[in-house]
Amino acid sequence: MIKKAFFLFAVVLMAAPHAVLAEDYCADAQTTPEINECTREEYDAVAAKLDEAVTELRKMAVEIDGETEGDYKVATKLDASQTAFKAYAEASCEFAAAVYTTGTGATAALNACLTKLTQQRLDIITSELPR
Repeated sequence: MIKKAFFLFAVVLMAAPHAVLAEDYCADAQTTPEINECTREEYDAVAAKLDEAVTELRKMAVEIDGETEGDYKVATKLDASQTAFKAYAEASCEFAAAVYTTGTGATAALNACLTKLTQQRLDIITSELPR
């Protein structure tokens, strides 16, 4: 039952287009505020997908923990990995944005970095699911 649930979840996520990054939200942006807004919208869209995936995975992890009497602490490990990812993404992207501190590109650089790392995290989570 658990493997089937993981498989179905993986199929749904992988079938969902990863077009959030491919779709060019910022093609028509001309000004710094417009670029900042569209890069933020792009990040928000990917972050929402990741949150949805983690929520579903957490439900499955709790189910596994219940069936194994918590021997593997799957939910705890998922939570720890998400906490570590968020800390890594924040620190890494703050560094990437720091390069632009003398210009107006810092916010867009931060958002673009967060979008990229969040999409990578989503891809990793979905690729590691049992098939």
